[in-house]
Amino acid sequence: MNTYSICHNPEALVDRLRTLLCLIAVCLCPLFSQEVEDGDEREIQEASHIVETLFQLKPNLVLKQLNESQSMRPALVVFFKAWSHHQLGDYTQAKELLSQIKPEELPLDAMIQNRYRELKATAETLMHFKVLETEHFSIRYQSGKDEIISLFLPEVLERFYTYYTELFSFHQKEKVIVEVMPNHELFSYACALTKQQIETTGTVALCVENRLAMITPRRVLMGYDWANVLSHEFIHYILTKQSNNNAPLWFQEGVAKSLEKFWEKPNLKTLDRHLQHSLALGFSENRLVTMKEMYPSFAALPTPELAQRAYAQVASMVLYLMELQSLQVIPELSLELSQNPDLEELIAKRLGISFEQYQKNWRTWAEQQNYRIMPQYQAQEMKLLEEDGQAEELGKSQPEDDRIRKHSRLGDLLLERNRYRAALTEYRKSDEERKKKEADAPMNRQLLLRFLKCHRALENDAAILKLLHEQIPDIEADSTMLQYKAKALWRRGNPEEALYNLNLATRVNPFDPEIYRIMDAIATETKDFKLSQKVQTIYTIFNTVNKGVQHD
Repeated sequence: MNTYSICHNPEALVDRLRTLLCLIAVCLCPLFSQEVEDGDEREIQEASHIVETLFQLKPNLVLKQLNESQSMRPALVVFFKAWSHHQLGDYTQAKELLSQIKPEELPLDAMIQNRYRELKATAETLMHFKVLETEHFSIRYQSGKDEIISLFLPEVLERFYTYYTELFSFHQKEKVIVEVMPNHELFSYACALTKQQIETTGTVALCVENRLAMITPRRVLMGYDWANVLSHEFIHYILTKQSNNNAPLWFQEGVAKSLEKFWEKPNLKTLDRHLQHSLALGFSENRLVTMKEMYPSFAALPTPELAQRAYAQVASMVLYLMELQSLQVIPELSLELSQNPDLEELIAKRLGISFEQYQKNWRTWAEQQNYRIMPQYQAQEMKLLEEDGQAEELGKSQPEDDRIRKHSRLGDLLLERNRYRAALTEYRKSDEERKKKEADAPMNRQLLLRFLKCHRALENDAAILKLLHEQIPDIEADSTMLQYKAKALWRRGNPEEALYNLNLATRVNPFDPEIYRIMDAIATETKDFKLSQKVQTIYTIFNTVNKGVQHD
């Protein structure tokens, strides 16, 4: 999701002012015209131009313009210099500049005052982050556990950088800043989204303030697909810069969602099952998300399902456009938008039909794709954590029926006493009672974890693989289930496939020590000294932070 994607639209600016969903800075243009009563027109025009250039993610150009400024009051010049250095990731300089001005020297509107405070507060925190430089990225993270993800980020970032910069013929000298926010509070400060909005729409990363910002996966229950989430945001970064911030919201999100996995799967020209389900449900209910509802941001949509449906619609519209022409239509339109901000006109000219007709044709095409309603892929709220948690932790299975609860409780008592076969008998009875009530529904996750724990202790690896195949349709998004699968595969003599699944698990939640315990055992068995060395590096981080992690 890109917080800049609609800033060129005056109506969108007003909407963003009213909802306060995105950057406070979005409101600066109208505020200058409303609040600077005694300033001359030249200051207003220059300040508006500066803000527009910052929206285009061009802080170096802003600094050059500010050095030549002759019409803006000194405090405002310093404020914009601080904002520019903030975008460049030079937080020490940003903080120093902000300390030179007082809030009362700036326009008194609350929005400007809030922006001043947010820049100052985030700079004070982010300036202390550790920095890891790669060829094209500057990775910032807090010392401690987040050092673990810094071991995985460079390869992923450089791989998708190569793919997308070649696709869009995009080149720049400066490095892209990537920041791993240690909690949702700091992330919210950076993007002005509430915790509820983040959880409802799953907005755990943003292209914001000339950088990619993400919440650390260890503070999201069960983690998330951070690699493809970051590639999604990097596409926003390119589109914003290349189009001079003229790409409208639906195109920004449609391109980013439809292309986010192309860096690994360039021929994946279809919607994933979550989006297919959402679009099929929308067609069935004759309830699609309107363009007006999408504004000012997908993060403003009120339910997880509507957010997922919006992504499904715009991604499908982009895939249809690609089918009518080719993949190359996307980078070509991105460049054309830098000269002509009217995307509807550009599309109409290419297709020889009105944009309205293109939308009608898209719906006909999309309905012919035979997408199915699949309840197991329905949208879910994302749960943010206040402390680090474990997704595999055995919690209450919460069965509603007394007979199901009876067998589950007895199974739990037997499990505590390591009587695994007897526990399995009770869990099977619990599952049989469940099937009587809801035969087509998947097994309760907590009950499934109990089955898996028993089978692992008994080394029933075939049973583990069978259960996972039957019960987890989207296993690549579930780090815990990937671990169970990996260990079962390893014990059945397939270490390569086991490592593949463990690597997938790190792409969801790289902070789970169990991943590395299994990796370490495989590395020892296969005499993979490079892998062993990487695992030992991760153990060292865990030991430093957690005062020791036991491993096999």
